[in-house]
Amino acid sequence: MTAPDPIDEEVRAADRDRYDAARAAEAPARADLVTLYALNLELARTPWRVSEPQLGAMRLQWWADLFEAAETGAAPRGAPLVERISDWVRRRRPPQALLRALAEARLRELDDTPMESAEALDAFLSGTARSRTASSRPSQAIQAASRISVPA
Repeated sequence: MTAPDPIDEEVRAADRDRYDAARAAEAPARADLVTLYALNLELARTPWRVSEPQLGAMRLQWWADLFEAAETGAAPRGAPLVERISDWVRRRRPPQALLRALAEARLRELDDTPMESAEALDAFLSGTARSRTASSRPSQAIQAASRISVPA
């Protein structure tokens, strides 16, 4: 019997709706979707893992830099999520701007001032895989990233 994948288990425990949606996807896309959902969870946890906003900004910048390094194969190794994201970036070649948007959208969570407007709130929610009407709808960046085709 194979041991359960820790990334699959983390997504299943933290976001069952998205995990189930990934399991319902076509076989080639399943692991990639779970990887993207795990990345989303990691980025979303940033404000709760740091003691100061500047540390959170540094952590999010580290992820943004990792996406670029992964494209060239220069990303660090060792952590399962880092390795899966690096592999996904090398295989799928998503636009760097799209990946940076995933990390940069989370910067707003480090700021405790109120949103300036409903439009600003909608933009934030759209960039962070949330919605005022459907909390499990993937962000535009995750939706676009999951549609990127593998180069021939």
